[in-house]
Amino acid sequence: MVIAASIFLIAYVDIATEKLPRHWVALGASALLIAFGILQPIEAFGYIHWETLGLLLGMFFLVAVLIEPGSLTGCH
Repeated sequence: MVIAASIFLIAYVDIATEKLPRHWVALGASALLIAFGILQPIEAFGYIHWETLGLLLGMFFLVAVLIEPGSLTGCH
């Protein structure tokens, strides 16, 4: 319990101070939780919100397609 709370507090401070990118802090904290046996890999995999990742991926594709002809830059 103390290790998990320490990892959480360190990650929280790192995210708040913005010294490192948030995604690296989240990945590092989750890797530490798995390494210390607090979280099982299968359990961690279950916490991934696939709908959000699908939405972001779709938005990236849409922006990539619209940027090609200059639709988003205002150049026609």
